[in-house]
Amino acid sequence: MKAIFGLLGLLVALAIVVTVVKQQMGSASKALGQPASSAQGESVRMQSQQAQQQFRQAVEAAMVPARTASEEQ
Repeated sequence: MKAIFGLLGLLVALAIVVTVVKQQMGSASKALGQPASSAQGESVRMQSQQAQQQFRQAVEAAMVPARTASEEQ
């Protein structure tokens, strides 16, 4: 009897999860279904390029060896 209730509980939990996933996928497909305009696409591209440039600069700054006190004098 415990096994039947356990299995029934798992099936109910699975049904809830499937329902939530379907709702999330439906809202995601609606959001993705609207194509972005070319101006938005270019602004996203510019933001991406700026982020990449900032990352490169941060990496280059981190690669420079730190000066010790004896080197500064």
